[in-house]
Amino acid sequence: MISGPTNSDAAQPIPAVPGGPPPLSSGSSRLQAGVPSGPRQDRLSQVRVQLHKLTWPLVTLFILFHLVFIAVWALPLSNSLTHLPRKLIRPYFSWLGLHQEWALFAPNPIAANSYVNAQVTLENGDLRTWDFPQLEKLGFKERYSKARYRKYVGWLYRRGFNYAWPDAARYIARQFKDSAIRPRTVKLIRHWALIPPITLADDSQPIWRSTVFFVYQVQPGDLQ
Repeated sequence: MISGPTNSDAAQPIPAVPGGPPPLSSGSSRLQAGVPSGPRQDRLSQVRVQLHKLTWPLVTLFILFHLVFIAVWALPLSNSLTHLPRKLIRPYFSWLGLHQEWALFAPNPIAANSYVNAQVTLENGDLRTWDFPQLEKLGFKERYSKARYRKYVGWLYRRGFNYAWPDAARYIARQFKDSAIRPRTVKLIRHWALIPPITLADDSQPIWRSTVFFVYQVQPGDLQ
């Protein structure tokens, strides 16, 4: 009868090759091959199990946090119960683009049409007007890709977002970098017209007003 290898046979070192490196045991060959040894492999497995146990609670808390605070933010309420949570999470929601409000719904919808453009003064004193995309002037395909400009411009002029004014002005200045005459200043201008109440049957044209809310002096590095 031919028997298979015994445990003593398996523990024997690998025979040396004439002229080659010294013989290695099976355990040494596993280490050189990059396979963790028994105790080390057990520790790595324990770490993976612990990480797996922590992942699910963290992901669950992350989802619950956003569901709860999006609901709190979106509720059409303005009282002490929602004021403090909204104040705390406002920077985080603004940074993620989750900021929203009930500006299109009763009881207090937006009462004015508005848009923002820029007046660019060139080095020779000439004036140029630059407009952000306005959806009513775009085709269907362009509206779909540039719809977010409406919200961006709708918030840009507000003082709470003044940190974005220099970046907006630099972006506009770069639109003239290929011009023969370089831009010198960029003025951000808000235009608005009040919407008459629905009960007022008046077909007269709205009265548009304008105000400059930021002036930026273009620097040489802004056009690069």
